[in-house]
Amino acid sequence: MSFEKFEKMSIADLKKEELKLRKDIFENRMKAHSGEFADVSFFGKARKDIARIKTAISQKELEV
Repeated sequence: MSFEKFEKMSIADLKKEELKLRKDIFENRMKAHSGEFADVSFFGKARKDIARIKTAISQKELEV
C-alpha cells in the first residue's frame, strides 16, 4: 500500500493492519520453509508496509 492510504487510516486501523501483516509474514515464512510459498518478494513488501504504518502512527501521535 502507499503511504497516503495509511495516512488516511485511524491509529486503531493502522495497528490492526500491522498485526495482520505480521501474522501474514509469520504464516508465509512457515509455508516458504516447507516449500509451499513461492513469492518471496512478499516479505520485503510487507516489512516496508509495516515501516510505513509505524511512521504514520508516530506522525498521528505527535499531532495530538
